[in-house]
Amino acid sequence: MVRGLGNLLGARAFGIVFTLAQVKISTNYLGPQGYGVLSAALVFIGTFEAFTELGIGTIVVRRVAGGADLHRTVGIAQALSLAFSGVLIAAALLFGWLGYRGTGAFEGIAILSTGLIGTAWAATYNSVAQTRDDFAGISWADISGRVISLLVVLVAVYFRWGITAFFVAQLAAPLLRGGISHWWGRRHGPFRPHFDLPEMKSLLVEALPLTYITIIAGLYFQIAGVMVAQLSTLVQAGAYNFAYRIAMNVSVIGMAISSVLVARYASAAAESEEKYRRVLRLSMSLVLTLVLPIAFLLWPFNPDIIRLLGSEEFVELSNTPLILLWVSTAASMMGTIVSTALVAGHTQRFLAVLNTSTLLMNIALNALVIPRWQATGAAAALIVTELVGMTLALVRLGRRSPGFWPWRDLCCLVGCLAMALLVEYLTAPYLFWVLRGLLVAGVFFSGACLARVITLTRVRELSEGSLSS
Repeated sequence: MVRGLGNLLGARAFGIVFTLAQVKISTNYLGPQGYGVLSAALVFIGTFEAFTELGIGTIVVRRVAGGADLHRTVGIAQALSLAFSGVLIAAALLFGWLGYRGTGAFEGIAILSTGLIGTAWAATYNSVAQTRDDFAGISWADISGRVISLLVVLVAVYFRWGITAFFVAQLAAPLLRGGISHWWGRRHGPFRPHFDLPEMKSLLVEALPLTYITIIAGLYFQIAGVMVAQLSTLVQAGAYNFAYRIAMNVSVIGMAISSVLVARYASAAAESEEKYRRVLRLSMSLVLTLVLPIAFLLWPFNPDIIRLLGSEEFVELSNTPLILLWVSTAASMMGTIVSTALVAGHTQRFLAVLNTSTLLMNIALNALVIPRWQATGAAAALIVTELVGMTLALVRLGRRSPGFWPWRDLCCLVGCLAMALLVEYLTAPYLFWVLRGLLVAGVFFSGACLARVITLTRVRELSEGSLSS
């Protein structure tokens, strides 16, 4: 588990660097209006990416853990993904034309829609990585896609090409990710689509609760960006999506941890209730160590981060939304881990109801606040729904496994957080912001180690029992 997590986090760390470099170049070259057009198309296509995986990968992991043949089960999933990709492309073109024609974003939507095939195909290999504890292929696919995308952007800027080149750069990443994932998958045997309709139907029916949850969750994270573009201006859409992209690049840590823990939770739940509770407690301590500094320690550095990753024009536009999005991102990371644990505990129906409710709440809040507060309103609405969803999920998990919450570790981490904030306040007038950030992070994580929230023994215990078959 530790090796897999290291592969994923290492790849995501490199990938984030390339992505943020691309954001920096794009915002400076295109300006707020041009970047607003680019981000509007990206967010719109992102709503359709929610339909590419359908939660089927988790069912594949379950079936393989129960003795099913990995290659055939993945082949059935690939057949479903290919069939659905064509439907998604047609739907994206139709709704994109209805909502964005005449804005410049529809051209980007038409280009980016073909990338849905690569996204869907790459997603089918996630279950291979999880069952084999081999995340190297996913890691390389992610890095390679981001590198090629950045190179296309650099060429576009050098030759002074228009915004179309930036759309093509974004398309390169999912297509390359799908190709490399397929090439890597051959290490574990032949994987090819099996168009067996009864088996495809069986897999889809079993996955329906997770499919619904996955779709709702995907729409939830993209809907605000779409609504800002529709209810406000493309400049405000660019400001929100710029801040959101910064914050969400941090949230990939939670997604990586969740990908690695899904098999760990499933095996612990199958073994015993006490083992499941122990794994929950350890993983929650680890996640709290990450989400608390993300939620509260990054605020003072926002203007400097925005200047580094964007331009001076975005400081006023994106500063307040980014403050709010740090909190919502931290809540989202915690919610992702809790949802993974609930799925392992076979409580998908609760998650379906919860995700539907939070999505509807988010849409209603956005409709109320975006016309008046624009990007800031969208970020505030996301905080409210994230905190509500996370709290209800934690309560449900507490009923499923009483005593899992690490109260002692939480209290220790709050103390570490207070010390780190004090250090930031005292050193702000004297230290360059990068050095100050390193010092603040060092104080927090050193405190967590001294309080024994993070220990090698705990990490080793959490990593035991990974699914290997």
